[in-house]
Amino acid sequence: SEHPFILIDEIMNGKDYCIVGKAAANYWKWIDQIPVEYEVYNTKKHETVKIFHARLRFRRKRKIPKGVIRKVHGHLFIIASKKEAKQWK
Repeated sequence: SEHPFILIDEIMNGKDYCIVGKAAANYWKWIDQIPVEYEVYNTKKHETVKIFHARLRFRRKRKIPKGVIRKVHGHLFIIASKKEAKQWK
């Protein structure tokens, strides 16, 4: 199955979003818990979508955190910086 970060990037067309919350904290190894919900700050969508095993929660924010670009399975995605993600640990 597809990695949730790839699904999020595809849904958002690769721009104007940032993966935050427990998913970001887990990515940066601040927490060991594997997230069930993937929180995404963005400038357009406001909804929760369940795809495969993941619940993707899109939250509209006027100002989204400046994320960093990372790669998973050869696909780029935008996630909160390590410093920013520390608040969700």
